[in-house]
Amino acid sequence: MFHLEDEVLLPFERKHIPEHYLPYYQAKRSNFFASVQSSPRLWQYYQLLDKILIDEFDDMSTAHDPNRMFPLALFFNAHAKIRVSLELAFSHCMEEARSTLRDAIETAAFAHYMLSDPTLQRIWLNKDEDQGSAKAFAQAFEKDKKAKLFNGLDALYTQWGRMSETGSHSTPQAIVTRFKMVETTTSVQYRMNYTGVEERKWEPETFTLLLIVSQIEQVVFEDFKSRLTFDESLLQNRTRASGLREELRQQIISKHGIKPPKQKTQPGTPSTQSP
Repeated sequence: MFHLEDEVLLPFERKHIPEHYLPYYQAKRSNFFASVQSSPRLWQYYQLLDKILIDEFDDMSTAHDPNRMFPLALFFNAHAKIRVSLELAFSHCMEEARSTLRDAIETAAFAHYMLSDPTLQRIWLNKDEDQGSAKAFAQAFEKDKKAKLFNGLDALYTQWGRMSETGSHSTPQAIVTRFKMVETTTSVQYRMNYTGVEERKWEPETFTLLLIVSQIEQVVFEDFKSRLTFDESLLQNRTRASGLREELRQQIISKHGIKPPKQKTQPGTPSTQSP
């Protein structure tokens, strides 16, 4: 396991990071390096997904259809958020990672939705023009998101909701694990855990975040498939990523003893589980 020592910090960092901030900064750095070292295949999978997205964007960098370039720019923005999210995840800042990935999901959904109707781009761009434009935006993009914005993206909609409850919003699920209560004979102290999560929780959760990234990449590929399907190297990397994903899935299930979810019993169907 990697242990952060003084030589890991650059002279500039040691000089300019104040003493009160240094423990937090060191913890994030230590967690990041330890995560890459302890889960190299997970890091490899993330880097492969990142390379795939970059190659897809390179393939589409020359404009052929003006109506498709603005949605592509939103996909670029989603990728930027993905990178920040996974850097936070590998630093064990899971709540912040989920919050940022939620933004990436929503941004990708906006891009995908706009490709279905170019007039939606004008509505999005004119949102702040006047009250009528704001209402048009709300009607087009905010009302009934599942049926409109996330139409055809059911899996991403489900994850968007989960990321909202466990990352973006101030719900018990999002913050309760961050606090620690230390009791002594004379007092009770509350402490905030800014970074850090047990590996048995961190690795499966980070893999789940990468599954979401894979789903976003699938949306990008399908939306621009007519051009991307001719990139043989890209197709080979996508096949490699699929194989590595399933390898990691089985490895994490075995390593952490993850049980399969219980099957929900339909009304009127006899249960096969023991009482």
